[in-house]
Amino acid sequence: MRASSSLGTTSLAGVTGTEPTSGGENDSRGLYLQTESRDTNAACGMIRTRGGMIAPAGRHAVRSLGVLVGLVLSLAGPAAIARDQGGDPEQRLEQELERASAAERLVILGRHADEAKERQEFPRLLALGERALDLARTLENPAAEARARQNVGLAHTMLGEPEKGREILDEALALAETHGSAQDRADVVNALGITEYRLGRYARAAEHFEAAQQVFRELGETESAATSLGNLGATRSRMGDSGGGLEAFEQALVLHRQAGNERGTAMALNNIGIARQHLGRYADAIEVYLEALEIEERLGNQAGIARTCGNIGIIYKNLQQHEKALQYMERALEIHRETGDRHSEATDLNNIGGIYGDREETEKAVDYYRQALEVGEEMGDRAFLSTPRSNLGDAFVTLERFGAAEEVFRRALALAKETGNR
Repeated sequence: MRASSSLGTTSLAGVTGTEPTSGGENDSRGLYLQTESRDTNAACGMIRTRGGMIAPAGRHAVRSLGVLVGLVLSLAGPAAIARDQGGDPEQRLEQELERASAAERLVILGRHADEAKERQEFPRLLALGERALDLARTLENPAAEARARQNVGLAHTMLGEPEKGREILDEALALAETHGSAQDRADVVNALGITEYRLGRYARAAEHFEAAQQVFRELGETESAATSLGNLGATRSRMGDSGGGLEAFEQALVLHRQAGNERGTAMALNNIGIARQHLGRYADAIEVYLEALEIEERLGNQAGIARTCGNIGIIYKNLQQHEKALQYMERALEIHRETGDRHSEATDLNNIGGIYGDREETEKAVDYYRQALEVGEEMGDRAFLSTPRSNLGDAFVTLERFGAAEEVFRRALALAKETGNR
């Protein structure tokens, strides 16, 4: 059985390792979405991080608490081995390519692409995918071309261009359907689910993840099935089905542990923690978060560390322990900026603004909400924008800037209706 990759960062939330296929193409199967935390203390009730409720509250309410913690990839096998070799990855890549045949270069480029996904280095993933795509065309290898397009499409999605990512992934699916295996098609379908999620089309995303996990189970691809189940759980949670989300996360955890995949285990633990957090079970949530953080730190997975720190920060915010909350949130923000994960960067900025709002440092809150909006607008992430706009409106109410607040709320409400976020 091939180890699968996670799409979140290659697998939406942490998937297992990605290995080259027998034909040499890379397997980028597992984008793993992580669910979002919601602030149960918000005046408007349980409000999701991306596109939450927007009715103005009497005092400044933080609507967004929760790190989508988004798609992440966790790779084992070749990617882990390459990482352990150390040295400059670009130099190592060129050395490997120099002594390889054209067919072998596809394998090498795929392995390095998996490594980039694992590290959430999406600009590098894009560059590697484009090189592999050119080579696959030269070799007239449509199956390899489909896999390369999948990496390119995923990179565009994760770099804030989900519409472009969707277009490229549609092309990858067409190639996979005519020239690829059932596993190849399921990989692309899972990636499409991630893209639909980024576009705020959650029902479509759920359909993709459900279809992908069923195929992976039929093929006996345990890790890939676990990845898609995790993504399905995140999507169900985002749609308000907390029970269905938790059920999918728990199934994913069992499969990751059976496979001995620590990275996938850590991601599933994070998702379960968020589900418990939604239920107000903070002590139980912290317990699994700390277990996940220990694993991520042992693995040196910066993306996973950032995810978990963000989630712990939300817990401390809800417990009114603001200094600890800022400590964890700022660590998450720093890592997300370093890795180029702009979606998570925007969420972190929004959440930090919420913490300052709780501390009644409203001008600082406004500054962070505006930064979050700026990043979200640059990405064109419409599903996200209504949340910082709503929070900014609440801050303006606190500052008694009612005209500005009304305009912000109107725009947030219109966007929430348009994207289906309630």
